Amino acid sequence: MQSSSSKFLWLLLFLLLPACAAQDSFRQYERSRALLEAAEKVDPVHPRIEPARLALEAGFEALQAGRYSQADRRLRQVERWAEDILEEDREWRMEPESPVQVEGADEEKAVEVTKKVEPSPVVEIEARPDPSQMELPAQALASYLARKREFSEAEEPEPEPEPEVPARAPQPDIPVPEGAIVLQSGSEARSQRREPADEVAQDEESPPSLDEMAEDPAPRAASTAPEAEKGRSPVPNGSLSFDEGQLGLSPRVMDRLDQMSVFLLNNPSNTLILEGTRAPSEADSIVRGRFEAVRAYLIGKGVPDDQVRLEDAINSASSGEVRMSLIEH
Repeated sequence: MQSSSSKFLWLLLFLLLPACAAQDSFRQYERSRALLEAAEKVDPVHPRIEPARLALEAGFEALQAGRYSQADRRLRQVERWAEDILEEDREWRMEPESPVQVEGADEEKAVEVTKKVEPSPVVEIEARPDPSQMELPAQALASYLARKREFSEAEEPEPEPEPEVPARAPQPDIPVPEGAIVLQSGSEARSQRREPADEVAQDEESPPSLDEMAEDPAPRAASTAPEAEKGRSPVPNGSLSFDEGQLGLSPRVMDRLDQMSVFLLNNPSNTLILEGTRAPSEADSIVRGRFEAVRAYLIGKGVPDDQVRLEDAINSASSGEVRMSLIEH
């Protein structure tokens, strides 16, 4: 009788121990899974997240297969990694408080992860009054203005008297005999010699201004080439000459473009039209390259890109040129 009861107890113990081990392993799985989910919310890109997830899956497979010791070892490793991630977040990130409660049958073994934030002290900055808004007593203000007035009056220098220039005595009129040669002073002779030259210069046509070119560009185009040959200041509305097969801008061309850029900036309602001509041995791509060079130079001077346009038609001529004209909108 006693031997049969002892056998029954041993059998009962043999059945209960695996059940207890299975129950503890399932609780360990729930805790590890909850901690890993909390760690993924805190830092989803942490290098230990992926190994912890794989270890959790391996522990669950071992738990289903009845290998409780192996499952417990895997799940405890997951728990340590998740706690390390949460601990790093608590020390360095200082995020607002967010408790994570692990659900399970055993409330005593539930894990609560709390992240606390220490409020930073509020520093009150005392506003200083503006010195210009501070009011001075009437007496102090009056004395300050009086001293300032005296100082400004003392600094003003007295004007120096202008030296008196003695008037030239009138020269007596001396009768000049007929046929005598009259010698004139140098200034009078030079003034008389300049009078014919001034009259000739006034008769010549003055160079057109930029405004006149913008109003009537066609008549000015013919006079541009002669003026450039005489070495006068370049006129923006004219022709830009290029060497055969060359795309670079010469100093003479850049000088004209400088004046044109000033005119276009002062007159935004005007648009510069460029008409390209090519030499017999040149291709159309040479003309387009010259246009891009001229356009880039003007844009570099501040001219808007929509204020410079190229005519589609490319004509053939004896030499390569870029002819400029203005259109007012």
